[in-house]
Amino acid sequence: MSDTPPKPPSSQPGGPSSNPEPSGARRRRRRRRRRGPTQKPAPAVDASGSAAPASDAKAPARRKRRRRKKKAVASAGNVAVSKPAATPPAPRRRRLRVVAAVITRGDEILVSLRHPKRSRPSQWEFPGGKLEKGESERQALVREIREELGVRCEVRALVSRVVYPYPDTDVEIAFYDTKIVEGTPQPLVMAELRWVRRSELEQLDFLEADRDFVAQLARGRK
Repeated sequence: MSDTPPKPPSSQPGGPSSNPEPSGARRRRRRRRRRGPTQKPAPAVDASGSAAPASDAKAPARRKRRRRKKKAVASAGNVAVSKPAATPPAPRRRRLRVVAAVITRGDEILVSLRHPKRSRPSQWEFPGGKLEKGESERQALVREIREELGVRCEVRALVSRVVYPYPDTDVEIAFYDTKIVEGTPQPLVMAELRWVRRSELEQLDFLEADRDFVAQLARGRK
């Protein structure tokens, strides 16, 4: 027997004492050899021809997503909301100022019948008419009595003031105690003149604006 000690097992890779390579690793290495070398994707190139960073290559997609989001928000904000229809303002009503004469003779009062071809035809009223521009109520009444009855009158105290809302006009009537100082009244522009007892006034068809005042005269309250 030799005295030479036995050689230790070889530690060279691939030697008989090396750890065998797992079979899975060998299969993967063989597949890579068959496919050839792995190719990396070509880097993005900017307008100057140089390679752009990987983050810049994804920028267009991000910008598109941001634009789509902005459009969605804008369209949501522009949703039409129906508002209740505004109520149109009421038309301004016309107001007509009129003066009327309360002419008495004892217990009788002088009234006139409107012409059948005038507005509100064939109704009874008190002599008088509309104010003209720049006139006072007393001046207008003196003029109207002269034009309608052909007499000169004296306008005394205000007896009553009435505002009546006709469908198309608000009529304000000022009734004045009036005395004829010259002439005899004639129906110059009306259909008829008549002296009527106070107690009989309500038997006549007066204008709507005069009726409350007529009722007060008939009862002796004016």
